Parts: sequence; C-alpha cells; structure tokens
Amino acid sequence: MEKIDNVNYDDYKYKSYIWKEDGRHKKPEKRKKTKPQKPEKRRVVKADKQAVFVVCTILLCFSLTFALATLSGKGSVMNFFQKNKNTDCERYYVVCSDVFSDESLARISADEARTSGGAGYIIYDEKYYLALACYKSRDDAEKVRKRMAGSSSCIYEICVKAPALSWCDNGKKDAVKNALKYSDTAFSRLYEITTSFDKGSIGETEVKNRLKGLLNEINKLNADFDKITKSENMPEYIKIRAEIKAAAAVIGNVAKSDFSGATLSAALRFATMSVVCGYKNLATEL
Repeated sequence: MEKIDNVNYDDYKYKSYIWKEDGRHKKPEKRKKTKPQKPEKRRVVKADKQAVFVVCTILLCFSLTFALATLSGKGSVMNFFQKNKNTDCERYYVVCSDVFSDESLARISADEARTSGGAGYIIYDEKYYLALACYKSRDDAEKVRKRMAGSSSCIYEICVKAPALSWCDNGKKDAVKNALKYSDTAFSRLYEITTSFDKGSIGETEVKNRLKGLLNEINKLNADFDKITKSENMPEYIKIRAEIKAAAAVIGNVAKSDFSGATLSAALRFATMSVVCGYKNLATEL
C-alpha cells in the first residue's frame, strides 16, 4: 500500500483472510500485588453523619423507585434497559458451512467452498468458522442455512458497536461519521450485486461496471475525508483512511479480475466479508 504524508498505511491495515474476533482471547494482565494503605483515623463530625444520611436516603429512594417500576407497568424499567441494551450495535449474520479446530483443514475447505460460489472466508473465534455468505437479516441467513446439508452449519453473529469518537475534535466528527458510511455503502451495494448476479438478472460485464461505480463512491468518501483530516496524524484518523483504502482495494481487485460464474460469486462474497470484518475491527479501535 502506498505511503502518503510519510505514513505507512501497512502498519494500520488488518491482514484479512482469517479474521480473529477482537477481545475474546486476550489473557488478563497480571497486576502487581500491593499492600493496601491503612486509612487515617479521623473524628466523625456531625456534618459527616448528615452527609451519610442524605446519601443513604437517596439510594433507598432510587432502589424503591426501581423496584416499584419493575413490579408495576410490566417491568417498565427493566424493559427499558433491555430494549436499549443493543441499540448501538449493528448486527451481521454470517452463514457458516462448518466449524474446524484445525486451521489447515479450514483453509482447504475454504478453497473448496469458493469453487461453489461461497465466500470461503475464515473467522477464528476459539474455533475456525468457514463463512459462506453474510446477511443483515437473521431470517435470510437462517433460510440459507436450512437449505444446506450437514449438521455443522451455523449462524455466526458479528456485532459492530457504534464508535464513541470521544477522541475526535467536534469540528471533524461529521467528517468522520460520513467517512465511516463506506461500510454500509459497500455492504448494501455488494449484496445487491451478488444477489442480482446469482439470479441471472445481470451478467459479468454489468457486475464489473457496478463494482466500478461502487469504487467511485468509496473513493469520493475517502477524498472528502482527506480534505478535512489530511493534516491530522492521530492513529484513529490513519486507521480510518487505511481501512477505507483496504475496502476499495478488495473491491477493485474483483472489478479488475477475469472471474466468472461461481468464482465471481465467491469473490463478491469474500469482498463483502472483508469489508464487514475490517469495519468491525476498525469500529472496535475507535
């Protein structure tokens, strides 16, 4: 990948083929044992007692309110928390044909899956999941899975939480949010193109033309982002640029390829998985 402004984007680009779910396999850090310091004894004055009484009263009132709201109104407080628990999480449902404990077997099966039009993308999460296709609807994913033979098939769920962007300057937040739209744009277009091609609605030439159109959209998002943040060298800005370039690269490779038939379908699905998993990693780091 090219260097721009003396920044080597290769240092920030996630190497995709086997995607590892972040945060699940890190060993807890060992903490040094330190002796707790004994608090100094001091005289409890009347003001302190009053403060403690006020705090306890507030906590008691909150507890009673919480309990009453839970018991009455069909548990409105609990329902509120449950309802809003995952509102900031965007979900993708990946149809997997098999699960392996050995990486080499997973790679062999991935190559075979691509000959039949499957993505052949490997997700590592304690085991190796062989991904064939990705959907935004669980119902759509389940319909595909149920048509597959074999008891090892499953649905792997990818949850992408909305980046907090607390590190970002207020004047640049809109630019960052706009740039991050590349993922939704790429997914929706790739899904539409893949579905149309599999149904026979469009041919290989039209697939390549639509991919080039998608590439132009992503490049425009990147160009608009660069105009506002080009002078910024914070790691977060660099990671966004790198991931957008990575998404454009994988889509561009398919657009320039001579793939046809099932191989082209496989390449489209592989590109979709690359974009989704790349964005998942990016969002986790932002």
